[in-house]
Amino acid sequence: MKKNNYLLLCLLLCVLLQSCYGYVTSVDYTAIKNEKCNEKSKSIYLFFEGEELTFNYEKLGVLEVEGDQYASNSEVLEELKREAWGKCANGLIKIKSGYKEREQGVAFVSETEETYSSKFYTAIAVKISLNEDFIAKYGEGLPVTFKEK
Repeated sequence: MKKNNYLLLCLLLCVLLQSCYGYVTSVDYTAIKNEKCNEKSKSIYLFFEGEELTFNYEKLGVLEVEGDQYASNSEVLEELKREAWGKCANGLIKIKSGYKEREQGVAFVSETEETYSSKFYTAIAVKISLNEDFIAKYGEGLPVTFKEK
């Protein structure tokens, strides 16, 4: 009987620990093209919404990153770049940002629910066809300084 109680208690603790939500950065990636990634780029290019895109690229996926309650703009943007790089992208196009309401708390415990304004970024992850003309116009890109998770 003690063993059953112990197992039940362990199961309950696992469920409670897994029932927290909204306390971490949220990442959503929708693949447009599934491509095997053999070599990751050493730099990444950023193009915000409204910027002219006069170069060739291949769309890989749509990416959205929402920061946690205390995340700075730079932390959320850095996560957007890291996630794109992890999907073998060397560029992000049509980058948009803003704030959205987000909730955090413990599931099934309404007293812990809290709403906060979260910084978010959305973009399309792309593989840019790098050539001499592109590099002459846009430079070498932003160096990748993070490691894969």
